[in-house]
Amino acid sequence: MTTLTKTTLPFAAVALLAATSQAATTSFDHFSTDPNIGSEWTEYTFHNTDLITSTWNSIDQDLDFVSAAGSAANTSLIGLYRTGTSRSATDAVTVTVNSFTRTGGTFGQVGLVISDVTSPTLLGSEEKYEWHIGDFNAGKQLRLRKDVGTGSFELFSEAFTMTGSVKLDIVRVGANYEFYANDVLKHTASSYSSGVHDTLVNYQITMGGDGPATATVDNFGVVAVPEPSTTALLGLGGLALILRRRK
Repeated sequence: MTTLTKTTLPFAAVALLAATSQAATTSFDHFSTDPNIGSEWTEYTFHNTDLITSTWNSIDQDLDFVSAAGSAANTSLIGLYRTGTSRSATDAVTVTVNSFTRTGGTFGQVGLVISDVTSPTLLGSEEKYEWHIGDFNAGKQLRLRKDVGTGSFELFSEAFTMTGSVKLDIVRVGANYEFYANDVLKHTASSYSSGVHDTLVNYQITMGGDGPATATVDNFGVVAVPEPSTTALLGLGGLALILRRRK
């Protein structure tokens, strides 16, 4: 039996919260219209060579990736982002992976990167986190890698079955980063100092592997996290509306 409960928050307060939430969203793409990948985005080689085609799918309203990498010697990973965009140190980054299929090679990946430079490389010394879905011979994994300038290493991996879309989020909480899959916290990383955290203002989609693969992604970008004072003001505003309505 379903029980309906009446909300005590007035419509005006809900509208105010919704408007503020929308206003806090920056550099976010639903891909409901053509994002002009060729002219307004930067695609760069994250590792080895760029053998990947990125296109907007006007029917499904998402981004399609096709990797033509054919061997381990031809490993191809790319990064993709809106040219000139960046995040603040506290902004959350999100992407939804609608599908990911590898038909050859030994591994593939699709997901997010945040870094201290606009175009990092997989094995470079740039500080970065990679939060992605990896497809290996043993199956798919949620996987987190980190580079602190002295070498990359894995922080987290978990086998999983991809039965539908997967939303990946990287959220800054204090001096830590939290990594979510479908709104479930998977790992908290505290291995960077807050000073280094503050340099990770660049964000990209990463996709590729060492064999043919396809992926589709949606809802990519940065969502600003309201300051605590802003949240408190919203709460007070909503309370004032409630009290006024009860008089």
